[in-house]
Amino acid sequence: MKISDVVVSPDPFILGKSGLKLTLLVELPSSLRGANVLEVSAMITSPTRRSMSFVAHRLLVDELETKGKNLTIPVELVWDGKDQYHQLVTDGSYFYELQAK
Repeated sequence: MKISDVVVSPDPFILGKSGLKLTLLVELPSSLRGANVLEVSAMITSPTRRSMSFVAHRLLVDELETKGKNLTIPVELVWDGKDQYHQLVTDGSYFYELQAK
């Protein structure tokens, strides 16, 4: 399984105005049959790693029809601009790390 595309919007992202939307395409191999859940997550951090947030989305794979071929699934994650304490983060640069499993 792999993440084949990522689109980030809006650009630029303005804190407190709207959420940061990460739209991903996840390619699932046909050999994944029998798996129950696809989990896609994003860890968002400041350069100092003092502000962190975790966003995840789970999808039941059993309900998806693969018919012997690979399947590409769009997944959307939205970050509200808040840290692990549910406080709005300060302006600045933030990094995201994506994972699909």
